[in-house]
Amino acid sequence: NQGYPSTNSNPANFFIDLMTIDFASDEAMRRSEQRVQALVDHFIEYRERGGATKPPKRPMLSSYKSFASAVTTGEIEHMPTALEQNYDARYLGSKSRNSCSSASEYDGRSEKMTQMAGPSHTNIANDITNEVADIVYYEAPPMNSWPKEMLVLLKRDWLLSKRNMSLVYGLIGECVVNLLFLGFVFFQLDKDQSSVQNRIGALFSLTVQCTFPVIIPVMTVIMTSRDVLLRERSGGTYRMTSYFFAKSLSFFPLVIVPYYIMYLGMYFLAHLQYDAAKFFIGLANLTAILFAALGFSFAMSMAVRSLEVAHIITPVSLGTLMLFAGNLSNAKAITPVLRWLKYVCIYYYAYSAFVQNEFDGLEFTCNPGTAICYQTGEDVLNTYGLNELPIWECILLNVALGVAFYALAYCLLRWKAKPRYLWL
Repeated sequence: NQGYPSTNSNPANFFIDLMTIDFASDEAMRRSEQRVQALVDHFIEYRERGGATKPPKRPMLSSYKSFASAVTTGEIEHMPTALEQNYDARYLGSKSRNSCSSASEYDGRSEKMTQMAGPSHTNIANDITNEVADIVYYEAPPMNSWPKEMLVLLKRDWLLSKRNMSLVYGLIGECVVNLLFLGFVFFQLDKDQSSVQNRIGALFSLTVQCTFPVIIPVMTVIMTSRDVLLRERSGGTYRMTSYFFAKSLSFFPLVIVPYYIMYLGMYFLAHLQYDAAKFFIGLANLTAILFAALGFSFAMSMAVRSLEVAHIITPVSLGTLMLFAGNLSNAKAITPVLRWLKYVCIYYYAYSAFVQNEFDGLEFTCNPGTAICYQTGEDVLNTYGLNELPIWECILLNVALGVAFYALAYCLLRWKAKPRYLWL
């Protein structure tokens, strides 16, 4: 015992942590180097005293019956000491041989260490420092091919995602609740004037539900596992590209499948246009905004170090972007100073595509005495200013925003979310 009590229930993990340089910060690196140096010095002192690296084997009793009989008759105190003498001879002989061989081997090694490290072979702090200095700007070379590495990491992340049942049940429960709630709030929409407002509300609610309940939970999971990433990256365990692709792909089924079910149920409960082409166009638009939302969660996870700060910044950012979606403010009436923000807003593209897809071809009835009457879906689109870009362009631009978010997240992962001793 060298004064390091176990801090891990797994002895192997505790030994690895004890003998590993911690690159999380400069202070952690300094403390871990001192700890490893102290262990090295203790080991050298132990070997200089003739200590063996392997404990001697305990002698086996030739007969358990004779030993039990001796204990029973009380002869154990008067038994010949041949067994003890045999044990002493074997132990001392092996110890002397190990001491001689280890001493000669150690003398040779210590001489080499003395030539390499300096005057004293018991102080190899310079060797450790030099070793760290050699890897300051480089990661360890990869040991596996990129596809194999990515598949192994994807399998691991998928298993971890399945074991994180709070995330799985949370996404499924949230989608089922939204399916029933939104489906029955906007149940079986007609084609009167009140249905115009209800359709607008249903599509905007669907757009919002594809962001907040996705971004915040996924961001939390990524940020809580970032310490594992830093530790594994400090050892050059895998490439950052393989990690990034595996981590991204592991979230797609967990998010896409529940939201497809929610979209399917809400589509028929709300009685949106029963048209196969419109249904699948809406599904493609849903996929695009989910892809962009996952990219936004990755970018935010890598941009902010503190989970508490991220939980403050993310809702504020999303709430600000909602103002430019085209529902709370007219898309064509936004002041030119801020109008450019709608072109980097995932809500604007998704909401525009949903509204165009739904209102295209619709005709509404006007009640007598109604102040405002929308006769066709085109009238609604012109009023809200949501027909500036075609549907396919809105979908592609949301995919492009998602790619941009992922690219930003990867750059931040390379340069920011990393051990300090790595330059890239």
